[in-house]
Amino acid sequence: MALTPPNLDDRTFQQIVDEAKKRIPAYFDGWTDEHPSDPGITLIELFAWMTEIILYRQNQLPDFLTVKMMQFFGMNLDEAKAAQTEVTFQLAAPVTQDKVEIPAATEVATTQTETQPSIIFSTEKSLTIYPANVAQTILKRQAAENPTTTLDNTQEIGSLFSQEPLPDDAIYFGFDQDMSKHLLHFFFACDPKYGTDGIDTTRPPYVWEGAVRDENGEVNWTAVSLQPHEDETRGLLQPGRMIVHAPTLQQVAIDVAKEPRYWLRLRVRHAHEYPDNRTRRFTQSPRVSRVQVSSMGGSVLATHAEIVKNEFLGYSDGTPGQRFWLQAAPLLRPSAERGKTLIVKEDGNGQKETKWRLESDFGQMPTNSLPKARQEFSKRQIFTLDTNSGELRLPPTQTDATGNVQLYGEIPPRNSTLWFKEYRHGGGAVGNVGAYALNTLKTAVPSVNRVYNRQAASGGQDQEPIAMAKLRAPQLLHAQNRAITAADFEYLATRADVAVGRVKCLQHEPGWVESVDPGTVYLFVLPQLDEPEKPLTRTQLTMPTEACQKIKTYLDERRLLTTRLHIASPEIVWVQVNLTCKVRQGTNLKKIEENIKERLYTFLNPLVGGSDKTGWPFG
Repeated sequence: MALTPPNLDDRTFQQIVDEAKKRIPAYFDGWTDEHPSDPGITLIELFAWMTEIILYRQNQLPDFLTVKMMQFFGMNLDEAKAAQTEVTFQLAAPVTQDKVEIPAATEVATTQTETQPSIIFSTEKSLTIYPANVAQTILKRQAAENPTTTLDNTQEIGSLFSQEPLPDDAIYFGFDQDMSKHLLHFFFACDPKYGTDGIDTTRPPYVWEGAVRDENGEVNWTAVSLQPHEDETRGLLQPGRMIVHAPTLQQVAIDVAKEPRYWLRLRVRHAHEYPDNRTRRFTQSPRVSRVQVSSMGGSVLATHAEIVKNEFLGYSDGTPGQRFWLQAAPLLRPSAERGKTLIVKEDGNGQKETKWRLESDFGQMPTNSLPKARQEFSKRQIFTLDTNSGELRLPPTQTDATGNVQLYGEIPPRNSTLWFKEYRHGGGAVGNVGAYALNTLKTAVPSVNRVYNRQAASGGQDQEPIAMAKLRAPQLLHAQNRAITAADFEYLATRADVAVGRVKCLQHEPGWVESVDPGTVYLFVLPQLDEPEKPLTRTQLTMPTEACQKIKTYLDERRLLTTRLHIASPEIVWVQVNLTCKVRQGTNLKKIEENIKERLYTFLNPLVGGSDKTGWPFG
């Protein structure tokens, strides 16, 4: 990333001359001739010229020193953050006997176009897909003579719910194998004559749920999102599949079955659970002859990252403090130190190989003066890595006051080769792709015929610009880790969650006094917006409840004991723009209209809008 050097002193040659002339009376009141031909003025202009050169050179402060000055105060540029989403791998055929393995680091991508390169995601861990062997099927029909019925594989089901379906009527499927995050196809052999009177087939009155235990050991049911195109039965009206993306499941005993299994159920909703007023209840039960379950794939978390393995860095020259650069910077900092290993091969054939360890710094020389302690310190095989620039540094040396040279670690022998085992690079806001955008399998997996992401990727942020870091530096020095002033609350709130876009701490006005509790801090938070060039909705500008709670928890640990926090989303003033444009003849009107809309939406955006592109002011 190119960093703009700071302008530490912007005085010009003439300003320096004028400033020097103003100081003449203070040092020599008898000097009254300030004509340019005066020898004294000539000397002033000479020194001003020399000073201007010094200021120019000072203002060319290298990027490395700019960052190092911030690090001196314990501050680093925020790294790029990678977007994440769950990716579903759909198999070409059901898993019947042997399990199917999707290896970790499998790469998927968006479609590449003439103008846009593909955006690559890689899976965080391996995915194991098991056969869908249903060990137990149970009907819960509350109005029936036998409310609970256990079915065998050959038994015809008949009425799926009570004759007039009641809330909490359900069919349960129990698995011996953990089917968490599996893609399951439930084929319902429905009779089209029953169960559809009056319902909206795109909003059926039922929900899929998976069983888990809460922190108190009680059984809870996690709802499963079922999109309209994933329900081919159209509300159990016709034979077809329901494509169910199983949530995380736990082996539990439930009210209708005492033997612990991994449970999924299809349950009739209560009226207050309906998603909207278009949902209607069943007036009669659907009839189903059988249900067949197939395991067709699974989902796993993927990160916007490409993986580089066994990259050659170069040859060691045998000197301390050597630096090497990884090719694909900036790097992503992994959740574990997986693969972040430097490999040093000491002979030409690479038969003698050592693995060096990553450290945050080279540490301090041991205070113990024993030779053994110093020798162990100097033999450490370690390195440091700057994830922003990709710079890898080997241990340096330092000469102490007595003239002794202290090694901060081992130095690779001359002509040994250096290899980096594995690292990931990527990240940035470009990774916040929409739902179903990831549709291309980059890593060959023979059994997979389709890949997709049901939810949009989120959490991607670009690397922090140096200009933003300069604005953050004074806040860091002032706030540190406690919230007292309004600026403290604003700064710390931005550090609490990556979902935070902008924060404003407002003090109450005199007219608020009667309605404001003493000691209350009002914090208004805007969420991050992934696509500023598109129109916004109120939902997009409202901070999620979970994120607000996370901010509150973070600030509660840092606020004064008597301070109360009130966190909310600000009230947005909506505007309408009517724009008339004249264009040249023969131009693409549709393309021009799209460009104008994108620029207007970006300009009006509360996060990145305005003339300075930092968002519109609060208040």
